[in-house]
Amino acid sequence: MIGTETNRAAIGSRLKFSFRDQGVLRNVYSTVNSGGSFGSTSLRREIGLGQADIIDELEITWQKTGKKQIFKNIKPNQFLIITEGNNEIKTKHLKSFDFKKANLKGQMCKPKPA
Repeated sequence: MIGTETNRAAIGSRLKFSFRDQGVLRNVYSTVNSGGSFGSTSLRREIGLGQADIIDELEITWQKTGKKQIFKNIKPNQFLIITEGNNEIKTKHLKSFDFKKANLKGQMCKPKPA
């Protein structure tokens, strides 16, 4: 999320995801924040949708203005870029990484031999 009137990181903005998971209507709420005062997490929102194959509605309430944006019929399992005041959703392709197939020998953190 990119704030234009709200702060650029959209901190404090609220999201409401509405979708059906195995026939049951669910709403999941999230607030953009860093996660705490003694550390931080990514500002990226990762939302568990269960078995849902579509997000029926995403409602964003922007922190500073209180303005709402509503997006409908969004495919899950993608990285979205949403800019405050812009009704177009952009997607960003992220490379996947398979830990099981990766050859990580020599790349792990190991203590120095004494």
